[in-house]
Amino acid sequence: EMVDLKNLTRACRACAEEGVFKRASFGLLNNRVKTHCAAHKTEELVDLKNLKRGCRACEEEGIFKRASFGLLSDRIETHCAAHKTEEMVYLKNLKRGCRACAEEGIFKQASFGRLFEPKIHCKIHSRPNEYSKNNPKCEECFERPHYGEAKIDEIPKRCEEHKKKDDVDMISKKCGGCGDPYFIPYTETKCAGCIGFAKRKGNRGLKEKRVETCLLQLSLILGINKPVRDRIVSYGCSKRRPDFYYSEFSDAFSLIVEVDENQHSRYTCGIQGELQRMITLYEEDSGGFPLLFIRFNPDPYYYKGKN
Repeated sequence: EMVDLKNLTRACRACAEEGVFKRASFGLLNNRVKTHCAAHKTEELVDLKNLKRGCRACEEEGIFKRASFGLLSDRIETHCAAHKTEEMVYLKNLKRGCRACAEEGIFKQASFGRLFEPKIHCKIHSRPNEYSKNNPKCEECFERPHYGEAKIDEIPKRCEEHKKKDDVDMISKKCGGCGDPYFIPYTETKCAGCIGFAKRKGNRGLKEKRVETCLLQLSLILGINKPVRDRIVSYGCSKRRPDFYYSEFSDAFSLIVEVDENQHSRYTCGIQGELQRMITLYEEDSGGFPLLFIRFNPDPYYYKGKN
């Protein structure tokens, strides 16, 4: 039955008439006096307690609206949805953004993830074992599915109770090929991607071989030594193996040509891992001598949502 007498003057006026005490946080924008609580606020009252978090553009118009958009660089909420600019992003959902896009300094809502795990990538940066509907339910109930048809279903479709006669347990396990977790039928040891890769093994390195043919012809035309292919750099320390390495391409620099098939999208290290590899080749293998990289992707790819 006791109340905060020290802050009694800051109480909601409507609550005081009812004989109860509740801290006021809403009031008129013109005088900025807190007079009512959230339960008793009227349409013209605004949240004065969070006034500093309001949209700056709305404040200039004499109204209050909670800011939720801002620049990715400083991550300060400054504008509402109506007044946001093109470079502003929705900061309240920043933790739900694509991790690969964040490395590039941009924000894009994550919409893909592994089954029964948080979504961490957008469509462009999604990996083979990530799905947009990554939290499925059984077709017959709301239980988590573990069963499906091995030759038809990519992910589990049914639970223990509603499984069909031909269903197999597709619970997630480590792929014997790539090592990533997939929902793999108990009759298999590898994911669908690795099984398909094994079938295409005869064509492995075909595009890289074609690039090598072009580089050998270029070397003859320029009158320089042919490149070293897929070997550790002589006298290097990192044991990295660039696709094609010209140690004496010119007096000014050495040259490395990398063939990034499918943008190296199957690599789990991401953009930062690729950059670190290039830095290592420069510092530990090139000895600080100027090193030029040419990265060539022979396959169709997406950039900023365009093919």
